[in-house]
Amino acid sequence: MADIKKQLSKLMFIDAICLIYCLFMLIIISLFGGKLPEQLFILSTYFGCVVGIIICIYLRRFDNPILKYLTSIYPLILLIPFYEIAGYQVHLFFNGFFDNFLLTIENAIFPVHPVIWFERFYHPLITEWMMMGYSLYLFLIPITASWLYFTSKKNESQFMISSLLLSLFSCYIIFSIFPVAGPRLIMTDLFGPPLEGYIFRAF
Repeated sequence: MADIKKQLSKLMFIDAICLIYCLFMLIIISLFGGKLPEQLFILSTYFGCVVGIIICIYLRRFDNPILKYLTSIYPLILLIPFYEIAGYQVHLFFNGFFDNFLLTIENAIFPVHPVIWFERFYHPLITEWMMMGYSLYLFLIPITASWLYFTSKKNESQFMISSLLLSLFSCYIIFSIFPVAGPRLIMTDLFGPPLEGYIFRAF
């Protein structure tokens, strides 16, 4: 019992969030994911993530600065399989998408679809600017979390990672309950030519 309490004392909020999400999805996929062709792959991925989390918690017992750092930001690495697996579980409850429902609401509010209306402002420089932001934020997240960690702001680093996890996990769950493909796939016939850019557009 004392050993269990000692291990639980090493449990961080980020561990709890990841474990709860993985266990929740394992239960949901097991109960309702029978129609998913990738059910076994999804379950295996979540199970593997649980094993990885437990290993990270165990490694905190060692007084090693590198291990302490890695076990503090490991959820940022797990976000890669979490993101990828979200696409496989999108049809967990419903076979189709609800884009038409959202488009009906848009048509009732706007005289033209906003995403189509914004195309009039198209310019390669704007595309490049937007793609730069979209590309760099993938690196900005671990850089910011690491910078906070190494500048003696570990609580702030943990708060940032926890906030990110709660936001993304909520989105993944909602995406399974209310799947939407997005205008890029649903309204392809209404868009103009492909947007052109420079370095980041190609990247």
